Amino acid sequence: MQKRNDGLGGVDEALFLAIDEAVDQAARAGRAELQSAGFRTSPHEYFSDAALRHLFMRLCRADVRTYKGGDPDVFGKSSMPAATSPADGKWIRSG
Repeated sequence: MQKRNDGLGGVDEALFLAIDEAVDQAARAGRAELQSAGFRTSPHEYFSDAALRHLFMRLCRADVRTYKGGDPDVFGKSSMPAATSPADGKWIRSG
């Protein structure tokens, strides 16, 4: 990640720490449920992916529960490798 010179480094760092803690907490709380449901991914991977999708939908101004609506131009300019298009709600995979 590129170092920022706009004076927000501390704010960014606080946000990143909060996200890390939220993922860690969700992984601890959801570990047994994920295992019993047969998920093959680790709890940290599962909840990191969930947080990434949630934040991406917010970025696109789409509904974070249904993945509907939002700005398809934001989605189209994204470098996210696997995402739900807010324009049509369908999964798009690259590679």
